[in-house]
Amino acid sequence: MLNGRALVVDDDPLDGDTTAAVLAALGFDAVRADCGAAALALLAAGPVAVLVTDVAMPGMDGPTLLAAARSAGYTGPAVAVTSDPTDAVRTACRTAGAAACLAKPAAEDLGALVTHLFTAGPGAIEADVEWLTPEVQARVLARYAEALRGRLTALRSAAAPSGSGGEEAPEPDPVAVAAAAHALAGPSAMVGHEGLAQLCRSVERAARAGTVRSDLVEAVLAAAERGQATSR
Repeated sequence: MLNGRALVVDDDPLDGDTTAAVLAALGFDAVRADCGAAALALLAAGPVAVLVTDVAMPGMDGPTLLAAARSAGYTGPAVAVTSDPTDAVRTACRTAGAAACLAKPAAEDLGALVTHLFTAGPGAIEADVEWLTPEVQARVLARYAEALRGRLTALRSAAAPSGSGGEEAPEPDPVAVAAAAHALAGPSAMVGHEGLAQLCRSVERAARAGTVRSDLVEAVLAAAERGQATSR
C-alpha cells in the first residue's frame, strides 16, 4: 500500500470524488481542493505525496496550477486528468510538470499510473495508460450518465430563469450559465457525446465573456435530446 497525502484538485464534485476514491484505495490520505488557489494553500500547509489535477477549471486551470506548484517547490509526482484530451492539452500539462495527462474517466488507469510512478520513479510517461477494464468503465459511465441528466436541467434553468409571483422572468445570469455549461461538458464527453461537450464549452466561453448565447444553449438542448433518443 502507498501512503502520504494525495491532493486532488477538481471543481467538479463527481470527478473529484472519483479520483479521491481511487487514491484512497491505494492507501493515500486523499484531500480535496476545488480550485487552484485552494490547492496551492494545501501544498503550502504540509507535504503532499502526489498531486492530481483537472485541466479545465474556472480561474486557474490545471497547467497553470502545475507550473505554480513546481515554482513553489513541489517536486513530487503530478498527473493531469481531462475530458478534452487533445494533443495541445496533453502537451501543455506535460510542459507544466505533469508526468502524464489521462483522459477521463481515469479510474483504474490512474491507480495503475500512480503506482508505477512510486515504484519506477516520477519520470514522464510518454504513452498514456489504457488499463480501465470494461466492468469498471461501465460503473463509472453509469454515474456520469446520471449526472448528465441533472446538469442538463441545471443549464436549462440557468439559461431561462422563471419569474416568481407573476413577475417577469429575469435575464439569465452569465456566471450561472457558464457554471452550468462547464458542469455539463464533462459528463457529456464521458458518455461519448463529444459534440455536445464542445457546444457546452462554447456556451461557457461566451458566458464567461458576459454573453448568454441563447442560440448555442438551444443547440445544446437539441443535441442532448438527440443523444438521449439514440441511447434509448
